[in-house]
Amino acid sequence: MGGINQGGTAKPYLGLNAFYSVATASITTTAGDSTYSDTTSARQLRETLGGNFGGTAALGGEYYFSQNFSVSGEFGVRLLFGGQKSEDEGYEYSYLYENNLGLGVTYTSAGLNFYF
Repeated sequence: MGGINQGGTAKPYLGLNAFYSVATASITTTAGDSTYSDTTSARQLRETLGGNFGGTAALGGEYYFSQNFSVSGEFGVRLLFGGQKSEDEGYEYSYLYENNLGLGVTYTSAGLNFYF
């Protein structure tokens, strides 16, 4: 086909990406939060990156009705992991605060695509 999409063809795809965010937010957590992974490898990765990181994984497809028109659909999940450490020292005490956050969001999308 030489890179030109013919009518009646379908193209599936898998998309993966990772990102690092410098944006921060102040959060309040409660004790016993079991939704955040606290394994040794997760701790090492958080300490290495030192900030908020995440990624997206998606599966989709595009069906071409002609060279200039197609429809597409996609399903994916976005993950964000972040944390914050702070230390409070006084005359007779020293506290280390650590807040961790893990979010996962799924999404779907549909599109009409016109190529000129």
